[in-house]
Amino acid sequence: MVEEHLLDFSNEGVRVPDWFKKRNDLRVMFASGDWVIGGVPNTQEFVDIDIHTCYPSGDNIPSNPLEGDRIDIEANLKYIRGSHYHQKLICYLDIKDRKQVHRFIAAFGGAVSTIETLDSRIFPLDCTNTALLVAELLQPGGSANLLDPGNCKVELLGRGMRYNKELRTYEKVATLRGGGRR
Repeated sequence: MVEEHLLDFSNEGVRVPDWFKKRNDLRVMFASGDWVIGGVPNTQEFVDIDIHTCYPSGDNIPSNPLEGDRIDIEANLKYIRGSHYHQKLICYLDIKDRKQVHRFIAAFGGAVSTIETLDSRIFPLDCTNTALLVAELLQPGGSANLLDPGNCKVELLGRGMRYNKELRTYEKVATLRGGGRR
């Protein structure tokens, strides 16, 4: 059986389901689609998120997981199927793979209002892809709470983002036709 709430961006033919395509104002959380923490799937803990991403290989395993915490993609999918059928997605996405990043942008670019991350360690892996993802996914005025993007700050700012010190988020600066800014 094909799992319609799970998209694998390593697959060149990945397609967003018709029931999700018309979505706009999406909330994305990186590194949150596969963990069960304290018996609660991440998709349940972060119920306001529309798209959860994770690595298909489980590469985002913390060095010291707490007892009972585990990777369990099926528990996360079961929660979505039972409580948010045709409302949420989990996406396998390797942020280090530029082709996957481009597929993800093609699927959701410009439709994202908020980006969150559960684990800031994913961003230093590839600053170029991180900055590209954030800048291309966000709608003008959208924001990204990246915890600590490390060395990626310069690339984020170079892609039309500004840092809001008060909120500690990156925000996409709206641009007008002809290259001017609002």
